[in-house]
Amino acid sequence: MTNSKYENPGDRISNHFCILPWIHLHVWPNGNVYPCCISDSEYPISNLGEKTLREMWNLDIIKNLRREMLDNKTPMLCKRCTMQEEMGSYSTRMFSNVRWQNMIDKAIETTDSYGNNTDFKLLYWDFRFSNICNFKCRTCGPELSSGWYDDQIKMWGSSTTPKSLIHVNDYSLENTFNYVNEFIKDVQEVYFAGGEPLLMDEHYLILENLIAASNTECRIKYNTNFSKLTFKRWNVIELWNQFPKDNVLIYASLDAMGTIAEYVRKGTKWNVIEENIKLVQDNGIKLNISSTISLLTIFEFPKFIDRMLELGISIDTFLMHNVLTFPDIYNINILPDDLKEKLINVLDEHSNSIIDPHIKSVIVENYNVFKKYLYMDTERDVNEIRLDFKYRTNIKDKHRKESFVELYPYYKEWFESIDNIKII
Repeated sequence: MTNSKYENPGDRISNHFCILPWIHLHVWPNGNVYPCCISDSEYPISNLGEKTLREMWNLDIIKNLRREMLDNKTPMLCKRCTMQEEMGSYSTRMFSNVRWQNMIDKAIETTDSYGNNTDFKLLYWDFRFSNICNFKCRTCGPELSSGWYDDQIKMWGSSTTPKSLIHVNDYSLENTFNYVNEFIKDVQEVYFAGGEPLLMDEHYLILENLIAASNTECRIKYNTNFSKLTFKRWNVIELWNQFPKDNVLIYASLDAMGTIAEYVRKGTKWNVIEENIKLVQDNGIKLNISSTISLLTIFEFPKFIDRMLELGISIDTFLMHNVLTFPDIYNINILPDDLKEKLINVLDEHSNSIIDPHIKSVIVENYNVFKKYLYMDTERDVNEIRLDFKYRTNIKDKHRKESFVELYPYYKEWFESIDNIKII
C-alpha cells in the first residue's frame, strides 16, 4: 500500500524506526506504562507504583527498544505495527513518523550507542488517568471501562480490577498530573482516550491549563465513544473553539450503526450519536471516524460507510486500519470459509456500487486489507477460539438479555454448529 501522505520519514534511519520512544510514554489507569498505546499490553515497561516516568525514560527495556530500532531490528514490543505493515495497512509507527518527522534528527543526536536518551521531555501525552466509561463494549473489559465491572462480577464471579473506578494516582508514587504542569508549555500534542475521556475531569483541566498557558497551538486528539459533549460545568465544544480548528482532531469510535452499534458498544444510543455528529459539524469541527473491524461489525460495515457519507463525512476522515486481533474471539479470521467467501462478495458488491472514483479507491484499498486479515493464521487452534467465542457470547447474551443469532442471522447456522464446550 503506497500513499505519499503516509510515506515514512523514519525509514531513512531504519525500517523499524519509530519516533515515539523518544518523545512519549503511555500510561494506563492501573499505573502500567508502555512505549505507546498499541504496544503489547502483556508487557508493560514498568508501573508507576514502582518508578516515576522520569526514572523509566532510560530503563534497559526502553534503551534496548531504541537500540533495536536504530539497528533495524524488529522490536518484540512493536509486533502490532509490524503486522499491520505486513498486511499492507497503515501503522501507528508510520503515522507517528510523519507527524513527528521534525523531531527525528534531534532524537538521534541525543541518543548514545546504548540507547540512552538525554532529552527527557514529554512532547506527546497519552495519560489514561482513569477507566471511567459509560459504555461496556463487547471487546473491552474492566481495566479500561468502569462500566464493565458489575457485568464482570456477575458473569465471571471476579474482576481483574479491585473496584469499578480505578485511577492512575491510586497506584502511583507521585501525582501523574505533575507532568502536565511541568510540560504544559512544551507539549505539542495530547491524545485523550480512555475509558471515555469526555467524562474525565483531568481532560477538561488539561484543556483549561493549555488555554491558560497560551499553548492552544498544541494539537488535541481524541478517541471517544462520542456519546457526551457536556460534562459537569464543561461544554467541550466551547473549549475546542478556543483552539485552531486544524488542531482539534476528533476520532469517534464508530464502526456500526443502529442496533448493531448498540449491541457491540453497549451504552450506545444511536440517535444521540447522529445528533452529536450534526452538532460538531455545525460548529465547523472536523470529525474523523476510527473504526474497529471485527466479526461483530464487518458484514454491516458497508452500510455504516454509506450512512456516514450521507451525513456529510468525508471518506478521507475514515481510519479503517484497526482490524481487531485481540481478543482473538472477535477476529474475522475465525470465520469458516463459506462465510469468508460470503463476506468477500458483500465487500466487492459494495465497492462496485460506488460511483465516485476517489471514494471507490479508498474503500477498495481498505477492503483488500480486510481480506488479507481474513486469511491470517490464528495463534491458537481455530476451533478452540470458536468454542471460546460461543461460550463467552452466550454468557454475555444471557446476562444482557440480548441475542447474537437474532441480530446476526447470517451467522446463525455457523454459531449453532459450534459445539458449546468451554475451552479456555
